[in-house]
Amino acid sequence: MLLVRLLSRCFSLRAAVALLFAIAVFAVIGTLIPQHPRGSAPGEEPHWGDVLPYIGLGDVFHSFWFIVLVLLLCLVLVVCSWRGIRTWARGANKAGLELRRWNTAGLSSLLIHLGVVVIVCGFISGECCGTKAYVEISEGETVSIAPLIRQRIIDPGLAIRCDDFSVEYYDSGLPGEYRSELTFLGGDVPLRKATLLVNQPFALQGVRYYQASYRKVPLAVIGVRHGGRVHALTAKPGEVHEMDRETCFRVSRIEEDLMGMGPAMKIDFFSPAQSGHVWVFSQIEHIVTVFPDILSRAPQFNPDRFEGYAFSLDRIEPYYVTGILIAYDPALPIVILGASMFLSGLLARCFFSSCRARRNKTIAEGES
Repeated sequence: MLLVRLLSRCFSLRAAVALLFAIAVFAVIGTLIPQHPRGSAPGEEPHWGDVLPYIGLGDVFHSFWFIVLVLLLCLVLVVCSWRGIRTWARGANKAGLELRRWNTAGLSSLLIHLGVVVIVCGFISGECCGTKAYVEISEGETVSIAPLIRQRIIDPGLAIRCDDFSVEYYDSGLPGEYRSELTFLGGDVPLRKATLLVNQPFALQGVRYYQASYRKVPLAVIGVRHGGRVHALTAKPGEVHEMDRETCFRVSRIEEDLMGMGPAMKIDFFSPAQSGHVWVFSQIEHIVTVFPDILSRAPQFNPDRFEGYAFSLDRIEPYYVTGILIAYDPALPIVILGASMFLSGLLARCFFSSCRARRNKTIAEGES
């Protein structure tokens, strides 16, 4: 008897309300604390980032505790709905106003409960069968999509090319609107063009693409004097440029203002005869005027350090990289169905409650 009472309390609407409150608390925590799901780039975690994963707060919405609460809520709602169906079956032979009242109230409650269950089932199936990937594309760059999607649902030759990226700023300096002009390619053949904005995704072949973020990368416009000629080129951090079959250099860092001496870049030089690194300043003539012996005391600042080669930095330009979230969610129709059931139940409950209130008011006025 005690066990029956305990189970009756565990599978009741009060228990469902308590579980909803606990889920809401987790949702608030997940909103207030920065979330860092698995796969986050190194250096994104705060100083207490090593502790959060152990207590499930680093990725609240995929944590063990959150999933257990959601599954328990589903179980409670299913049991409550089953009890309601049994009650309806037992009283199905009753006629009159009482049965009709229960039909309206019971149907709305059943829709609300089952709607929540269907939404959760869609969420779980989406997590199990869906795919989310993040890719960064520079202006003019083309990235293949097929390796990022686990399921073989798209053309294996599908790729994205970023034709242009633009960002608009408010007067305060904060970014307002940023957009990516994309071309989707099937092999080398353009399939579709799309303008990607925040909160305005684009769908193609069952996959949705979202404008997630962007970042600004410094682009160095440099000159390399070699063999009596000056070679002009542009370089991003990390790019390697070959001068011949055995000689190359890499632009490892670009700084807009290094030690208060203006724009500079670090070049790592590789050749069989000589190798090393050099910092190239755009204002090297002015620096030498202020510090006449700087090149002898700091040879790593000498742009002519490597014999036969002389480097110069013309200017640094901003270069944008757009971040795109790629999502494949086969359970989206299930979630839409559950949301429709839930909203229909709420609307039915509100409508019939309003009708009942008006009817009771009319009866009370008639009796008076």
